[in-house]
Amino acid sequence: MVAKIASIFLVTLFITTNAYSQLNTAEIYKNSKNSVVLIVSYDSMGIPSSLGSGFYFEKNKIATNFHVIEQASKIVFKHIGEKSFNEVDKILSFSKNLDLAILSVSKQGKPLIIENDSTVDIGEKVIAIGNPRGLEGSVSEGIISAIRGDKDLKYFQITTPISPGSSGGPLFNKNGNVIGVTTATLKDSQNLNFAMPAELLLTLRSKEKAWEPYLAKNNHLPVTKGSGGIEVVLFDFEDVYGRIQFSLKNTNNRPVKNISYVLIFREKRTHEVVHFILKKENKLIPSGMATRVRFQERDLNGFMTRERSPYRLGDGYLTALVDVELRVLTYDFIDDSPGQKVLENIL
Repeated sequence: MVAKIASIFLVTLFITTNAYSQLNTAEIYKNSKNSVVLIVSYDSMGIPSSLGSGFYFEKNKIATNFHVIEQASKIVFKHIGEKSFNEVDKILSFSKNLDLAILSVSKQGKPLIIENDSTVDIGEKVIAIGNPRGLEGSVSEGIISAIRGDKDLKYFQITTPISPGSSGGPLFNKNGNVIGVTTATLKDSQNLNFAMPAELLLTLRSKEKAWEPYLAKNNHLPVTKGSGGIEVVLFDFEDVYGRIQFSLKNTNNRPVKNISYVLIFREKRTHEVVHFILKKENKLIPSGMATRVRFQERDLNGFMTRERSPYRLGDGYLTALVDVELRVLTYDFIDDSPGQKVLENIL
């Protein structure tokens, strides 16, 4: 009987302890808001070029998105609720493909805890803190609605509302730990938002200033996978019905195939994401060569550029001039010759 009572007590204690380890949104915000910052980037003319968010993950290191600080001549930040800005000392490291950057700062802050993203489940509640449209310290709730990409490199699709200015902010799980960096929202869509796994920052912090991930099965074998060294060239909208063409160029010193990639369409004026396409190209591309890709994306109907002629509304009239960005997820090298860097930690 005593053993049975003790067993019931331990189970009850476990359930109670587990329940108390989960924080509500108000508690997560209270514990974390002083670690979140507003970031403003200035161009060479001293004009503000970008506004975003960031957070401390070490006492003197702030994480954010690369596109928040890209081509900036000066970067400043301030804590939520403070009036004065502090200047960023330098950019320690960044990755364009991962859209992540690490900034070195003199003003110390309380680091947030980054949790391994392997524990993330679809349907899990998540909370974002950021500065959408410059509205400091805004908090929002949602769930992980999908995990995109593959085991080599993935990102989270979330329903947590974010807007321009939220980029680079932390995405928390129910325990108050950071699992993601809010990165993009799909314009004119309901709750289609995206975050990069925060765990990638732990690899990025030990890399050189401009680094892109290359993946291998272990540290003793030649690299078999990559995610840099592929460019999109000669992109063209063939017509107003979603037919597009472009070339994928291999700038690596080894042949590649099985390229998984995302084409991201951004409005030129605001840089907001208005559409994206997830594709895979299985053709072999020799080193220094390119392959031509053509397909029709029916969701682009009514999305083409105005530069050709004054289309009527309903006949393919464009809502905005767009820039097209290539985000390579992974590809396979097809020979055994050495050539690229190897990750100490497999992504």
